Amino acid sequence: MADPDRSISNGTCVFASGIRTDKIYIPCGNAAFGDVSCCVAGDFCLENNACFSPKYGTTYLAGCTDIDYESPTCPDKREYDRMTMATMTGCVARNADHQSPRDAVGRSDLLQAESLVRSLHPPAFFQSGGQD
Repeated sequence: MADPDRSISNGTCVFASGIRTDKIYIPCGNAAFGDVSCCVAGDFCLENNACFSPKYGTTYLAGCTDIDYESPTCPDKREYDRMTMATMTGCVARNADHQSPRDAVGRSDLLQAESLVRSLHPPAFFQSGGQD
């Protein structure tokens, strides 16, 4: 038998503990080398267990190959943990009078939104609209 190939998608995806995903979700690597996150076939696997759909222009969190859903490779979907995927969106101020998103909404609301985005997206994917 040949040695496993790291570049071949291999494994079974779950979106919550013990709950398998549809077959359209595939591992972002070979689970023979350790648990990996999962995305829809044809989408891009991003760092920190997120996925990007070029068809819809969305970033989302889906699942992983750890049947118990406890591995660090399993995306934390927070209150959406029983859903197959959680889609993430960004908010940008469209009013020309506003210098930054922080100017467009109340500071408290924005800080809560930034906190949630940072918990779902790593800092590499998030650019703050101003000082924290």
